[in-house]
Amino acid sequence: MEENQYNTYFDELHKLWNSSRNEFEKVMLDRLASCNNPYIFVLHCMKKFPRLKKPKPDQEASSFLRTLQLYMKQNDNQNSQEYVDENTLNAFLEIIPNIQNNEIQTLFIDAFGLKEMDSKKRLRFEPIIREMIASQQYKEACNLISTLKLHEHFEGDALVIPLFLKYNDMVVVENFINGSPKYQKEFITVLDSLFGQKGYYYLLVQEYNIENNNVLKTKPKAFSNLATKLLKKYKLNISCCPHILNKRMSGSLHFIYTKFYEERSIQRSTFYSLVHDAVKDNIEMQILMIQFFCMFRDINAALPYVNKYQVPIEKLSKNVKKEYEKYSPEEIENLNFLADNGIEEVIETWDDSFPEYYPLQISENDVSLVDTVEEYVICMDKASKASLVGIDAEWKPSFGLGGDEEMGLLQLAFDNQAFLIDFIILLPILEESHWIMLINFFKNGNIRKLGFGLDNDIKVIKAMNPTTVQNLVNVKNTIDLMEFKNYLTAQCPNIFTFDNKNNKGLSGMVCQCFGRPLNKLEQFSNWSARPLSVGQIKYAAQDAQCLLDIYNYLEERCKSNGLPDWKIKKTIEVNQNQKAAAHPMASRLGKVPNKSRISSTPQAVTGRGARMNVPSVTNRKKTMVSASKFRAACDSGVQSLAQHLRMCGIDTVAIPEGSDPDEPIGLYQSEMRVIFTRGNGYERLQRCIPKMFLYKLNNEPFQSQLLQIIQKLNIVVTEDDILKRCYLCNGETFICVSSSIIKCMKENLTYPPLVPAKTDNWIAFENGSINKRNGKMDSGVTVNVKDVCDELINKTHNVTEFFVCKKCGKCYSQYTDGILSGKFSSIIQETIKN
Repeated sequence: MEENQYNTYFDELHKLWNSSRNEFEKVMLDRLASCNNPYIFVLHCMKKFPRLKKPKPDQEASSFLRTLQLYMKQNDNQNSQEYVDENTLNAFLEIIPNIQNNEIQTLFIDAFGLKEMDSKKRLRFEPIIREMIASQQYKEACNLISTLKLHEHFEGDALVIPLFLKYNDMVVVENFINGSPKYQKEFITVLDSLFGQKGYYYLLVQEYNIENNNVLKTKPKAFSNLATKLLKKYKLNISCCPHILNKRMSGSLHFIYTKFYEERSIQRSTFYSLVHDAVKDNIEMQILMIQFFCMFRDINAALPYVNKYQVPIEKLSKNVKKEYEKYSPEEIENLNFLADNGIEEVIETWDDSFPEYYPLQISENDVSLVDTVEEYVICMDKASKASLVGIDAEWKPSFGLGGDEEMGLLQLAFDNQAFLIDFIILLPILEESHWIMLINFFKNGNIRKLGFGLDNDIKVIKAMNPTTVQNLVNVKNTIDLMEFKNYLTAQCPNIFTFDNKNNKGLSGMVCQCFGRPLNKLEQFSNWSARPLSVGQIKYAAQDAQCLLDIYNYLEERCKSNGLPDWKIKKTIEVNQNQKAAAHPMASRLGKVPNKSRISSTPQAVTGRGARMNVPSVTNRKKTMVSASKFRAACDSGVQSLAQHLRMCGIDTVAIPEGSDPDEPIGLYQSEMRVIFTRGNGYERLQRCIPKMFLYKLNNEPFQSQLLQIIQKLNIVVTEDDILKRCYLCNGETFICVSSSIIKCMKENLTYPPLVPAKTDNWIAFENGSINKRNGKMDSGVTVNVKDVCDELINKTHNVTEFFVCKKCGKCYSQYTDGILSGKFSSIIQETIKN
């Protein structure tokens, strides 16, 4: 077909595209069918679109390409590769460099089936890709390399680094590095250097001659978060990120030292074991360890480590060096410089008793440490014949250093016996038949398996071996006592004999049943160190045995309180029939029946005045909950999320830094709050908080995650909810004050009168009173008028009244309301649509 005919066809289609899109598609399909090579015709048309050279997508070109796709699909892509002759290839090479829009480029590649070309034809694109790189068309070049699978022909750092620095577009970057493990590791290493090396960013910008870059304002923490995300995605070891690793190890060391010296919650032997494991192969951490001894005012305890790890003297601080030089190396070796936290080391024996703690109900002879294959076979054979088994697991704390938790012990308690299976010793020597025994035990529906946070234990068990990864699914006949606790309390408030306020998790439940908590001194132990201490063995046996004790206690109490069938109820029913039935987490996981819908009609706002009405959401297909009824808590690492949730009217507790790590557990148990956390906090809390009440955040900014949270948890945010709560303190009571009074109070506080007034000037409002002279409210809090800008007071923005938080004194105006209503309009509209 001659070029003149192509021009005639194009002119016809161009007119139809502007007048009738439906007719356009029909006619173009006919024209393609009449062509000997439809690829040549469409390529001829593509040359007539000058807007391809602009970043904005050309809609007409897009229509031509989509119609070609449709034509090829209708013909089952027959002859698609036969159409790619020398003329077609040359046309590809001419047009592709001119396409400046990724969307059009991807559509072009799909429409012409470039992915299906043989390797020889794909290599023809290498020269034009190099030209694109030279002209800094990094996005387009990476897209082509990924599509044509040409990674091995290009150096990754010459592409990924400038692409990231110029655009900061992780979607494009990840699509590119997905096809090459080598690129993945190289890019993550660069992120690590951006995080830990000062000035490294500017070196890269200079090396690659990047202009108008978008990464300049990125905080180092963001590089660390991104690298961590990619490490997990590509299953790479954190050792390829030495700066991030050292930062985390530094935090881990500080945590261990704090536990030992300040909280005094771990023993000296545990302290030494954990510290040694953390620093043994890292000179930087060894130096830091010595510095921490100084920080915690125990310099003498650091001296033996100078010799042990052969730390260069010039690396020591002045104080350590001065103390070290007082002794000869031989004297330091012979001196007993032990770390001292003021607590006497407890070397526990089996017969030791601690009256304040709940005792182990079986004897030493009934506890077996299983560390040979023969003992393992005997143990699993006995367990497979039991009807009721308590299950727990112990592993060494990972401190966020990457990788899965490594199983230390698996404890099985049944028939007045406890078996501690030592996987540190057994893991290398067990064969597939032995793993099948473990799998069959968990899948045996005749054995009732008790746990406390059982899902997390099974997750670690499953990760031990490829056989368990593939086959340990659908664990049958389990009872997770953690998830039954709230259900039983609601069914029978007196089900537990004792009150418990100070103990969390399993220890708290034991206290409620028997009046004494568990001894948790060995909880924070090095479970990978061998041999195990007597205290560790007793602790491990107790954690499994007490599950049977609780079960038997509940059996008796439930029978006497009219709940004989409590153990038959499935965990999923337990959660949805209780307070969680109205909870958004339940609906998110599909655990709430459709019939139990919740009315989410917006509630009236008290103390702030009404705002615009929003259409009712009571007829939604999903179970929804209004923002005013949702209760949340943000763990110490995600405090700033609390402000965003409060702006949406959600009752949110922000757990401050340095709080008890178990504080989220207490908030869940006492107030049924959904806990927001991330990182290793999620893994730890998962053992004590049901998944439906625990939300794991990713590493994106909190503001960008807010809509995702609202959608996933089915929360209805209305105009009335915006700023219903103070975003600083979570207060919900406001005093409405005129702008003239706010102005007067600000003047009094900024320019106090020379002669103080003899009497106070209290003004009564609907929700309280304010002393106009000094700005004090009847709650004792001072109105924070200093932060109110003069433009608002002077009516530049037509502000007539302010809403003062009675809890913290923060002042809000109608102007603030308007800004935030606009800011959260997408969230409001999204909840209306759903």
